[in-house]
Amino acid sequence: MAGAPANHANKDIIAVRGDCSAAAREALSENGGTLLSVEPVGNECVITILVQNSGERPKKKVVHKPM
Repeated sequence: MAGAPANHANKDIIAVRGDCSAAAREALSENGGTLLSVEPVGNECVITILVQNSGERPKKKVVHKPM
């Protein structure tokens, strides 16, 4: 994500291309976990999160949100 400005207000979201920062924040607040990636695809944001379940290995979750 070269050239994208850093968002220091939320340490979980460092740099996001397009207009996906709000969608990434919403996905994190709904699912918890750690942000792995955010990618604008067409008119939506594809957000990948690593979600920790108690006693289990973390699972990768892909969330699609409108831009």
